[in-house]
Amino acid sequence: MKKLVLVLALMVAFSMSAFAAGKFYVGGTLGFVSESDTYDGKDAGSSSVFSITPEVGYVINEKLDVGLDFGYLMRSKKDASGDTVDYSGFGIAPYVRYALAEAGDLRFLAKFAIGYESVKADVDDAEAENTISFSLAPVVEYKLTESFALVATADFLSLSFYSCDKNKSTTFGFNGGLGGSLGVSFSF
Repeated sequence: MKKLVLVLALMVAFSMSAFAAGKFYVGGTLGFVSESDTYDGKDAGSSSVFSITPEVGYVINEKLDVGLDFGYLMRSKKDASGDTVDYSGFGIAPYVRYALAEAGDLRFLAKFAIGYESVKADVDDAEAENTISFSLAPVVEYKLTESFALVATADFLSLSFYSCDKNKSTTFGFNGGLGGSLGVSFSF
């Protein structure tokens, strides 16, 4: 099967982080992904996803941050016959970030999160698709000023457990940093 995937990622993160202990931070990300498939030169379907993921956290000390990502997503999926189904869902993911190293204005962290997501098709009698996930991601913060920093997070390693009615699956993923988010942070 020949598959053509067009991925447009626009993620702007406003994760107000702080290098000093005892500070709270808030922020979030916006995301958009579009994908289309072809089979034997013909349209085999497409999908688009828009997400918004606010975040709140606390800097415990120079090495350790704890926080909570929570979000909402909208997905539209079109099959080869042209029928479209819309989906909506929410997610929540408490996390711990550990600072591995600092070099001048750069800070390198590891982020471990445990997430829950529930997505449901916007049609009658649709059952929610529920996923529990565990993820590990590298994070880089670059301090531009005392208050502003650029923040990049890469999707890296994940383990997911999915269930929907009679369907259940387990997925282990190693992404090698092919996805993620890039943003700006403001600390206060």
